[in-house]
Amino acid sequence: MKKDNKKAMVATWSDSETSKSDSDEEQVANIWLIIKEIRDNEITEHEGSDEVAVSALYKCFKDEVIDALISFANLEQKYLSKYKYLKKNVRELTQENLVFEKLNNDLHDRIETLENKKLELQTKCVSNKK
Repeated sequence: MKKDNKKAMVATWSDSETSKSDSDEEQVANIWLIIKEIRDNEITEHEGSDEVAVSALYKCFKDEVIDALISFANLEQKYLSKYKYLKKNVRELTQENLVFEKLNNDLHDRIETLENKKLELQTKCVSNKK
């Protein structure tokens, strides 16, 4: 059916070239109709090949997708091992921090005890001098 329309438009186009009665507007309209028909034919031709295009794209990109998935899996393993390493380090550092906090508290207590003893001794010294 579209071929018949195209032939009719081409015939109309041919007639308009020979006939001086057609206006410029009719010629422009005929040109647009021919262009539209050509575009419609191109779209119709491509619509039938969608399945082939999708299949071709699938085949072309299948290897690339597989390579990308393998790369992502490798990156996941790499980052998972880094995550485990860092998590272990955080645990160890937390334990170390607790040890240092306890040591710091013990040292503050010792300093306080020593300062108290110093004050006692100074007080005794001052008392003995009198």
